[in-house]
Amino acid sequence: LWVPKGSVSLDHSQYTKDYWSSGIAPTLVAVSPKEGGANILTAQNLQSLLRVYNEILAIKVDGSKLVEDSKGIADYTDRYGGIWTFDGRDGTRGKCAKWGPVCAVQNVLAIFDYNSTLITDEAGIKDRIAKWDNATIQTMVPGLGIYKSFEIEDVLGGVKKDGYGHVVGAEAFFWIMQHQQDEQEVEINGDRAIADPVVMEWE
Repeated sequence: LWVPKGSVSLDHSQYTKDYWSSGIAPTLVAVSPKEGGANILTAQNLQSLLRVYNEILAIKVDGSKLVEDSKGIADYTDRYGGIWTFDGRDGTRGKCAKWGPVCAVQNVLAIFDYNSTLITDEAGIKDRIAKWDNATIQTMVPGLGIYKSFEIEDVLGGVKKDGYGHVVGAEAFFWIMQHQQDEQEVEINGDRAIADPVVMEWE
């Protein structure tokens, strides 16, 4: 939300953020095939999703420029300075919210441990998804050794199941990335706003 410089709403919004900050906000992504209704749950599509996922995690945001842009408002060196990535890789500052030691992300790729070698043929994909689907949430998935933090329907849209209740297809990928939201009065492109400039630059 962009508001005029000096607007009283900036003061009100800042007060709200200081005393009732939610601290976490989601980035939501929905992906579907160009051919509507087609099965998206294929090795090719999963590998493509993994490539995009890795590209997004590799994005770096230079906080020094963000600090410089807002120096007329406050010194945000400690708050926004440095190099940022989503997961804090390679010594950068991390922006992701955490579930324990891991980033708060819901993505079908978790079923494959974000490992391209585990995304194999149709039978292998269905087998891993069946094991995940049959497991109780918030437990380790037998046969996969991966913690189950979501249900299939949280990451797949238009799920199709056979007569035995096994997932055989889907129409869309749903992807949620939770990031730490640290909104302050900042200057972006010459305008003032209550925002988290790192998140805005990353998105």
